[in-house]
Amino acid sequence: MKLAVALLSVAGSLATTPICLPSVHSTFAHVTSDVVHEEHHRQREYREGDHMMLWIDGDAQKSLVHVHKDHHMKEPAEGVLIDYAKGLEWRWKWENKKVMHCTLMKEAKEMKPICLSNGNMTGTATLGEHFKVDNYNEFVIVKDKGLKMDIDTVVESGSTSVPIHQTIVGMVEGKEGPEAFFHDSIMWVNFSEEPIDAKHWDVPSECPL
Repeated sequence: MKLAVALLSVAGSLATTPICLPSVHSTFAHVTSDVVHEEHHRQREYREGDHMMLWIDGDAQKSLVHVHKDHHMKEPAEGVLIDYAKGLEWRWKWENKKVMHCTLMKEAKEMKPICLSNGNMTGTATLGEHFKVDNYNEFVIVKDKGLKMDIDTVVESGSTSVPIHQTIVGMVEGKEGPEAFFHDSIMWVNFSEEPIDAKHWDVPSECPL
């Protein structure tokens, strides 16, 4: 009986927890990466740049990304608006605060939930004096792609949907051994689950419809 209880205790400690973002959220996101690699492991919106303001609404089936040139997040340099329900994607640049070079592409893609990890809780910590966070770790192996990733995700304590920071260290293996190593991280700032104002889905007047 003691052995059975011990085994159950171990099994429980090994249980993984999915870390998924709310279907509706807005946030600043800052990404750092040492190499561009083909094995995209982030949702398409989170691959648009290194410094971004994102509005993502699974209920409206729409997303908007403002890409900034640096972490100061002043005037955006590029915009990407996606209407998943209609399969439409607009892209444009801002020049002197004017929308320029706007393009429209028709592309049928499903808006999927954004899940960051399915990991084991490895501990808790405190940022600053009082802000508590939980840490999760996942080691991923994708054999058919020769991909290995060690994923550490920090979330607000007691939550599995409010992210703080994530670091990924990975390797791509070929037939003769490692072909590439990569390291990237993402930090979320001013994360919000508040409803998103529909004005964010307005297509700029300079864009084709």
